[in-house]
Amino acid sequence: MLEFNLNYFDLGGLITTLEEFEDCYLRIGFKNPHSYRGYYEQLAFEPIRQKQSVEDALAVIRPCLGSTFQGYKGGDFKMADYTECWFAEYGTSGGQQIGDMLLKLLVIDP
Repeated sequence: MLEFNLNYFDLGGLITTLEEFEDCYLRIGFKNPHSYRGYYEQLAFEPIRQKQSVEDALAVIRPCLGSTFQGYKGGDFKMADYTECWFAEYGTSGGQQIGDMLLKLLVIDP
């Protein structure tokens, strides 16, 4: 049985946690990383509404660490280990912050 906590992931934690599931798939995948419109200093990914390997998700997520993204209305924001992460379409301030419970619900065992 999966155990959940209600913590939200920062970028470093998201990468570390996904690495534990590297041979698995996700029900919803990651694409198009960008500065989150709600908080420009945070990172968002557009969701892929189809199965994606964790390896492919990490190929999208890892390069964000240390990368600089432009905010929706300007400004440059460098993403670090402690940057909070969201699922959100580009240009929207809604979405879902990525946390332990959400991520574990997305994981499909091999």
